[in-house]
Amino acid sequence: MTEHPITQRSKWNSRLGFILAAAGSAVGLGNIWKFPYITGENGGGLFVLIYLVCIVLVGLPIMVAEIMIGRAAQKQPVGAFEALQGHKTSWTAIGWMGVLAGFIILSFYAVVAGWAMDFTLKSVVDFTSTIEESTDREAAQFVAKATPSELRSMLIDDAVSHDVRDFAKAQQRSLLQSTWDEYQAHKEFLATYRKEWDKFLSLTPVEDQRALLTQGRFEQQKLLNEIDVDALRTEVQKEIADLSDEEVLARLKLELDSSQRLLSDPKIAAAVAAGEAVEAKIAERKSELQEKWKAHFAAVPLSELEEQARTIKRRELIFNATQSAFLATATDGWTAMFWTLIFMGITTLIVGSGIASGIERTCQILMPLLLVLIVGMVVYGMFQPGFKSAFNFVFYPDPSKLKPSGVLEALGHAFFTLSLGMGAMLTYGSYQDSKSGLIGEALAITFLDTLIALLACLMIFPIAFSYGQEPSAGPGLVFMSMPLAFAEIGRGGMLLAIGFFGLLFFAALTSAVSLLEVVTSYLIDQKGWHRHSAAWSMGAAITLFAIPSAFALDENFVMSGWETGFKMNFFDTMDYLASNWLLPLGGLFIALYAGWGMPRRLQVAEVQDLAPGLFWGWLFLVRIVAPILVIIVLLQKVRILDIDMLLAGRFNCHEILF
Repeated sequence: MTEHPITQRSKWNSRLGFILAAAGSAVGLGNIWKFPYITGENGGGLFVLIYLVCIVLVGLPIMVAEIMIGRAAQKQPVGAFEALQGHKTSWTAIGWMGVLAGFIILSFYAVVAGWAMDFTLKSVVDFTSTIEESTDREAAQFVAKATPSELRSMLIDDAVSHDVRDFAKAQQRSLLQSTWDEYQAHKEFLATYRKEWDKFLSLTPVEDQRALLTQGRFEQQKLLNEIDVDALRTEVQKEIADLSDEEVLARLKLELDSSQRLLSDPKIAAAVAAGEAVEAKIAERKSELQEKWKAHFAAVPLSELEEQARTIKRRELIFNATQSAFLATATDGWTAMFWTLIFMGITTLIVGSGIASGIERTCQILMPLLLVLIVGMVVYGMFQPGFKSAFNFVFYPDPSKLKPSGVLEALGHAFFTLSLGMGAMLTYGSYQDSKSGLIGEALAITFLDTLIALLACLMIFPIAFSYGQEPSAGPGLVFMSMPLAFAEIGRGGMLLAIGFFGLLFFAALTSAVSLLEVVTSYLIDQKGWHRHSAAWSMGAAITLFAIPSAFALDENFVMSGWETGFKMNFFDTMDYLASNWLLPLGGLFIALYAGWGMPRRLQVAEVQDLAPGLFWGWLFLVRIVAPILVIIVLLQKVRILDIDMLLAGRFNCHEILF
């Protein structure tokens, strides 16, 4: 490729354009998809409160630092540090990490964005209406066939399951995660082991079972008794001969059960004892709830029983259908790749059109539209019966629902949600000339990002609560639980589904544009390429690299051996590499450079309109507080540190925070 010297660097047309573009970079699937589900998993209100504190202590200072470096250098990440230092420097590695992170993240981010596009089109053709009609019919047929006692049992089980869920989670949180995992692994092993032996014994003739038991007992007794071997064998044979066939089978299962041998390991024994104690408490609570709900439903008229049972069955059927719809896309590599290709084409077209005429103009349209859509859905949620419960869940702190590791989860997300550590803010900042208003810009970007994250919770949770969905449904909250709610809403559900998944697509697009700009700007600034050639070349390279992620869940994936070796599929591997290593390290080094390595005259020049007290406050946060907290998050994410184990037996979240 022929190099072309760049005579004039592209610029934003206005400060508002920069703020909207930078906010668009920060506002993405992390706000609308990830933040609601990790809020649900971590108990709501207290997690949100800690998240807001972490935004101030970590997110905002590093945001200021990254934009500052870009504005001062007028270069993209790789060239910025040499430009500021005036010579080759090892700080340039930060820029390379940003370019690499942008490349890797966009490769799998585009796949998730493709899922959102797929569901947007499904919503346009009203796929939930067909699901609603068929499941309503199946639910009615189920109720018509069931006896009143079966309906009561179904309703009792559902009510008990719902009521015991929070209690069970609280009991499980009383154990270290490693202890609970050890207990669950032991249970899973025993279930598999016993199932295999049951199958083996069912195919083994009784005579062979007796011979097997006799040999086992003989070997065991021979180790314990110093007597004549022949006499011992005769004694054991007589003992086994006196047993019935059923007793032989039972004794043989016991002899072959390895659970007792496993429990000789003190660690496993302690985990099993702790896990069984927790499950005993949960079982006791279930028993109490069953008595309560038996009495309740015994007094409910049959017509009401039928209506409630129909609703529960319909939701179960709808969830299964929407789950199948999602998996049909996610596990079909060709379908996923089709949408990834379209999404990358749109993203590349915008970046290739330039800073002002492409990225800025697009974000000036999409960001207000995104805000209007999300506010509209929040207003809809305000009139739902579950809004009060959702509001309390999001904003009422409950320390019993949060582990210490949840605090680090809030800290980690506060950092990643602002698009920090990947060079996006540095790159966008480099297209500015202004030497004033840096703090105001960073505050505006952070405010918009945080506002949309909170609005996303108030958009999703009222609908989830109103239609019987769990806030802790995890990653499936968006692609499986929300379509269920839209199907139950009826006719208006189609419009809500279009708005919701369209919102996801717009949010993904504004973030993807910034990721592609980071890698494109490298070719423009460092290699002298024209923007159009640089954008389409990098877009094509990322699309090719996205192929394994698009096919990662496809059972016919040719790289199926990847999961065997890495213990996770290709998609999850790239996510782990970027989220747990590249971004934390990038953010850490950005903070260290801005606080310790950047020449003071350049720092002062970028914040010349800032009061000295605020400048020194920012410098303290970016030099000391932010690096320490980011290091703790990094160590937790790569499993070097286990904060739950570290604080086990010393504190709980209530004691730490209140």
